[in-house]
Order: sequence, then structure tokens, then C-alpha cells
Amino acid sequence: SQWTRNVLRDLSEITCMNPEVHLQVQPTLKNHESSTLTTTGEPYASPYEIHKAYNETSKRVIILDFNGTLVRKEPTGKYLKREILGTSGQKPPSTVMKALKTLSSDPQNVVFVVSGDTQENLESAIGSISGLGLAASNGACFAWPCKEGQQGHQWYSFEFGDDWNAVKELALPIMSKYTARTNGSTMKLSDASIGWSYYSCDPEWGSLQARHLLVELEHQLAAFDVRFVTIKGGLEVVPKMMNKGVVVTKILREVASRNNQQGLDFILCIGDDVTDEKMFTSVYKFKSEENDDYHNVVPSPAVKPKSSTIVVPDARVMQEVPSLRYKSDPENIDYAFTITVGKKNMGNPNVNSAVVDPSAVGPSTNASLYINDATEVEDILVTLAGGEVTERSMSWDFNDGGGIEFFS
Repeated sequence: SQWTRNVLRDLSEITCMNPEVHLQVQPTLKNHESSTLTTTGEPYASPYEIHKAYNETSKRVIILDFNGTLVRKEPTGKYLKREILGTSGQKPPSTVMKALKTLSSDPQNVVFVVSGDTQENLESAIGSISGLGLAASNGACFAWPCKEGQQGHQWYSFEFGDDWNAVKELALPIMSKYTARTNGSTMKLSDASIGWSYYSCDPEWGSLQARHLLVELEHQLAAFDVRFVTIKGGLEVVPKMMNKGVVVTKILREVASRNNQQGLDFILCIGDDVTDEKMFTSVYKFKSEENDDYHNVVPSPAVKPKSSTIVVPDARVMQEVPSLRYKSDPENIDYAFTITVGKKNMGNPNVNSAVVDPSAVGPSTNASLYINDATEVEDILVTLAGGEVTERSMSWDFNDGGGIEFFS
């Protein structure tokens, strides 16, 4: 229940804020000495522990999903009959916007928001924060934080190999046929995806048509290096190599190579659904590749400007530095936090704190930590930005309300 989750959250936070305090349990018949209550390895992400690591470091990258992480998702049932997703067009709360602006203005930070939404929707929601890096369409295109005096974000896209125009020439007529026969369905084109949506259709009829559409697309596009993504209320054709992990790897390698290969000592990555799992695994992969020879790792796909008017002053934006041997102090501790929104089966074998229950059911995750919902993402960001989380109801209040007071 929510009350139980609040109790565990409060105990975790109190323990983090007061490490010298421990809880006593009643003596048993076999042992009359008091015992200390210890944790059971529950991988809950505490804002205070993350803030402590943040303050100990100076070369930081923060990567955040948008829908369901910075912005709450509505339950599927509320928007299945609409033409938009449950978060489309929404902006994060004002406190989150202030925190993002503060964090992205720190020269020791690089902050990116990686979204499955379109470039236009993402810029409309948070593009006003010039110091924020943006990645849209699940990482198909991205924009580095604006430099001083730069007007607007400059966007780049990955080259995934296939002739995307040829893919569209085959896929669009097929999708048009199913759109005509399925009342309420729509087609959606983005930088590197072709989507067919039946959010506004009868769910059963739309789902049936989607299955037939998938079979026909698989047959017609067999010669191309593409994959098919089936989601609630829709079907997408995307390049096989494209996922959020590609852009995360690019960001981490690029930032680590700056300032004469100084590397990174703090990575925070937060997401909520299956498309964000590649972000988590990319963080682990980046850490495992550190100090390895560049010839032993898979390079990122080629990058090109989306506009011919963009002048690229730094070749590293377009081509990675041919070395992953970053300079770092061996006495310093590197921090890498991968956090999923919503408790899931913690199935990453590389994470010592994650205990996998073989009988557990439900979604699994590669993240090493979890938080309960998007309001706790807000807590983390406000805490890192120097704000104070106040007036939040504790578990004994039987109330999920409360608020966050940012800078006064």
C-alpha cells in the first residue's frame, strides 16, 4: 500500500540523515542483548545519499527521461481513446523547471533530457532552458546545451545506415491502407520512426488491425535493418540500432573526453519504462569500457547536423576522440546511479544490492535503485539544486499531499 511505501521511505531517509542513529528491537528468548535493525538490501534511492555523492564530485552528467519521470503519466485508460499520449504537451512542475535551470547552469554539470516525444513537443515543453541538453524521438536526434550567446538549440541526428526514404516509400502505403480501413487511426512520422496509432479507435479492432499490419510490414521490410516496436495503442518502425542507449553512450563519451580527457565521477540516470532500460545498460557499459582501448569498443553511429546552416566548431561533436583512457584520480570514488521510477524486479546481475526473487512477477529492470513516482524525482532534483523539500506529509499523516518549497 501507499502507506507502507511511505513508512519505508521515511525510515530510509531518517537513517541517511542520521547515520549514527540505529533502531532497537526487543530481545528474544535466545539473546537478551539488544540488536541493531539492519537493511535487507532494498535498493531504494535516497535523495540525501545522492546529494552527498553529488557534493563530493565535480565532473557530473545527469540524464533524465521525460514522460513518466519529469512529468507524471496518466493511466492508460484515461487516454487510450484520444489521439495523444497521457503526457503529450505537458510541462514539468515549476519546481522541477527551476531545479533543471539551476543544475544545467552549473559548469560542472551536463544535464540531458532524453525523451520518446518529438523534437517539437520537447522544445515546447523545456526548450526554454538553454543550458539543458535535449534528445528526442528516443535518441534519434539530439541537441547539446546552448553556448553563451547561442539562439536556440542546434540539433543533430544519427546515421543508422539504412536509406530511411526507401523504408518510408514501402511502409507508408501499407500504413495508409490500414489507416483507411481503421476508423480513428493515424500515422505519425518523426526523425527516425514511422508510427501507426490506434489510440482513438475501438481498442479491440485497433489491436487486431495492428497485428495484421505488423505481419505485412515484416514481409515488405525484410531487406532493411529495422525493428518493429509494439506499444499500447500503436506500432512503430525504427532503425534496429536506434534506442535511448545510443545517445546516452554518445553523451557520456563526449563529456568524459572534455578538458583533456578528465573523465566523469558522477552519473545520475533516471527513467520509468522499458525504453529507458537501454539508458541504464549504457551507463554500465560506459563504466566497464573506461580506460579501455578505443579499438576494443563499438563506436557510436555517425552524426550529422539536421540543418545545413549549422557550423560545427568542435570536431568531437561529430567524431569521438579515439581513446577512452580518461584521466582520473584512483583515490576518488566514482558514482553511477541508475534509478527506475516505480518498483520493479531488480534483475541486473551486476548490481550487488539487487536481490532477484525467482517467483516475482511483473516488469523487471536493469536499474540498480528505484523510487516510487515522479514526485520523488522532483525531490531528488530540488535537493541537488540546493532547494529544500519541505511540508511533505509523513507516513503517519495518512496523506499523500504536501509540497516542495524551493528557493525563498
